Amino acid sequence: MDLVRRKLMLHNGRLAQRFFAKVRSEGTADAPVGFIAKPLREAVEELEKTVQWLQESFKTNPDDAGFGAVDFLRAFSLTYLGFNWLRMAKAASASSDENFKRGKLATAQFFAARMLPQVHGLCANVRSAAGELMQLDAAAI
Repeated sequence: MDLVRRKLMLHNGRLAQRFFAKVRSEGTADAPVGFIAKPLREAVEELEKTVQWLQESFKTNPDDAGFGAVDFLRAFSLTYLGFNWLRMAKAASASSDENFKRGKLATAQFFAARMLPQVHGLCANVRSAAGELMQLDAAAI
């Protein structure tokens, strides 16, 4: 909740924007890490769209923004980890230790194929209005 309520609203989301800019500035066209560059770029785009939605919805209905806080934190975490895996894959590609290189690249490929795609579903959950679910009486739960 703190991430959504305070950090995204602080200086109009400057912290998140800095992260997005840092990810975009990382060279990702390198052939050895191309497998993670595309899903990471897509995750960043989805996350950025979600940040904008959260900032706007918080102004009009804070319940909507708060309702997706956990999924947003997971989506942001996965994207950040994807960025770290991109950097690790780049470093491993330059290693002369073939076993190390193979292991790191295989793990980065797993992350790119299995973990980063989750960001899209999580962000879709975040952008779902709280609406009817927040109307429930506490006794009904």
